[in-house]
Amino acid sequence: MRKSSFLMCIPLAGIVFAGTPLLLGSSFHVAPVRIELSDRKPTTVLQVGNEGDEPVTVQVRVLGWQQHGNDDVYPETNEIFISPPIAKIAPHSKQLIRIALRHKEVLIAERAYRVFIEEVPGPVKPDFTGVNTLLQVSVPIYRKPANPSAAARLSWAADFTPDGFLRLTVSNAGEIHFLIHSVSVTSPGKDPVTQKSVQCVLAGSKREWIFRDESLKRVTHITLEAVTDSGELHEEITPHSSE
Repeated sequence: MRKSSFLMCIPLAGIVFAGTPLLLGSSFHVAPVRIELSDRKPTTVLQVGNEGDEPVTVQVRVLGWQQHGNDDVYPETNEIFISPPIAKIAPHSKQLIRIALRHKEVLIAERAYRVFIEEVPGPVKPDFTGVNTLLQVSVPIYRKPANPSAAARLSWAADFTPDGFLRLTVSNAGEIHFLIHSVSVTSPGKDPVTQKSVQCVLAGSKREWIFRDESLKRVTHITLEAVTDSGELHEEITPHSSE
């Protein structure tokens, strides 16, 4: 069997918006696609809908979400309660999944989790000869810090890989996550080089991009333009060289 995974930090810009269901093929959908919890709002409901003509069984679980460099890590956690953890959804029906904080806790920085909704394989019909594709979707949960003025604080830096290509790094020293939709880098007299992929930078974490473009090898100055959920950013950066 082949399993397809959908890991979401936010809704896809221009396609899916907060509160709008995410459609996964013709099988099932989930809403919302982003969850925020706090001591003032300790519970919420996730809706899973079966759009198909056959019943579907889903398993729901919550894991922690941490970032180590450019890697996402999902440790076990018992801080979030979910019910039911397994549900069989009739055709063209919906199932509500309750999600709640187990304990109150004063947080200085936001804590992140992901809720994974996985399709459980059913019996294969005797005359079936195709490929059975199971779906998995991951929705972020952000547990907000106590300070309502908490914010992300980004700092940008650049250096070079051992083979001379430009490496751009952003660090978030703030208390909440930050979303970056695209980054564009320009060196003097050259055309911009753009990478478009949504990146979520959790509190206390960092992300990096490597630009394997000859026009950016060993450059002495770059101009950065980034599109974020808070608008556009502009930075002038002098890359650090280890030589």
